[in-house]
Amino acid sequence: MSSMAGRSYRIGLITPSYPPRVGGVEVHVEQLARGLVGLGCEVCVFTQVRRDDPKGRSTSVEDRIEVRRFRDITRSEHFEFAPTLLHAVKRTGSEFDVIHAHSFHGAPSLVAAVLTSGPLIFTPHYHGVGHTALAKLAHVAYDPIAEVIFRRAASVICVSEAEARQLARRYPQVRPRTVVIPNGVNRTAIDAAAPFACAHPVVLAAGRLEGYKQVDRVIDAMTHVHDDLHLVVAGDGPLRTSLERRAREKHVDDRVRFIGRVETDVLRRWQRTAAVTVCLSRHEAYGLVLAEAVTAGSAVVASDIEAHREVASAVGGRVRLVPPDLSASDLAAAIEEAHRGSSEARPEPSVTTWTEVAERTLALYQATLSHEVVR
Repeated sequence: MSSMAGRSYRIGLITPSYPPRVGGVEVHVEQLARGLVGLGCEVCVFTQVRRDDPKGRSTSVEDRIEVRRFRDITRSEHFEFAPTLLHAVKRTGSEFDVIHAHSFHGAPSLVAAVLTSGPLIFTPHYHGVGHTALAKLAHVAYDPIAEVIFRRAASVICVSEAEARQLARRYPQVRPRTVVIPNGVNRTAIDAAAPFACAHPVVLAAGRLEGYKQVDRVIDAMTHVHDDLHLVVAGDGPLRTSLERRAREKHVDDRVRFIGRVETDVLRRWQRTAAVTVCLSRHEAYGLVLAEAVTAGSAVVASDIEAHREVASAVGGRVRLVPPDLSASDLAAAIEEAHRGSSEARPEPSVTTWTEVAERTLALYQATLSHEVVR
């Protein structure tokens, strides 16, 4: 039974992708699912997998979460579509007390909006712009689809005030139904992670290797930082090969290590190892990398974007904000300055936990089911 409600809720989470796929949405949905299960809910995740994924179409139970995976037919890197997910949601959607759809882009949220009739909650993870030229064009074409989802949703959850403002600028009619519930941090897991024994101070860049993350600028900065600093790049994506080539061309490949996608417990150890964490992303709905880094005790250099400013304000001066387009030499100077101050004692950062995220989200479900309005 849910300790907050006196009854057990059955929740359907619908998302374009889910771990072991890597990304902010994937982390959010997995942690929310775990938190809801911990509060006594029954949780089922509907998600897509690539055509070549060995899991294929399958149903499994992972950490007491039922995960139903459906195979994509498009071979697209960014716009996947699994028709079998459509049929499954249409057939079983009525079994859930609440359907909670995730991600502004992708077919699953539209499927949830059109093919279910019960209460719908929508978390768009909205960045405001596309990350590629094709994605920017798709934003315009996607507007009518977004309108359908937003009209259908009882509430729209944004993970930051910055995201809520961006969303309101584009879709002002959504603002009255917008609720801000920040992303969470698994403080217990981070605190328990053992740092790696490294001969050199580590600069960490973690995340999917996409152009808007600007890992190329971090590699360029390594040509200017002190030789004692080494860069670890955790994550995978379409730009990995070109980034590895860039490190060779800049003659810093002996100080830049690509470790690819790693299990969460391994990433936690690298977060605890890092003297400095760098995140130069141009667009984020929430600065989760920053929040986790400061929790792990790392100094942070981050791009001065709205979502990062919000996290920086919350964690008490542990984040050094820099222009997204600053030069390699200036970025190197910021990294070195952050490293020099990384050992300074600071008060504990104020961060939201995933348990708190789950509690607030469940409260929203309950209010929706009782036709209350939560703000």
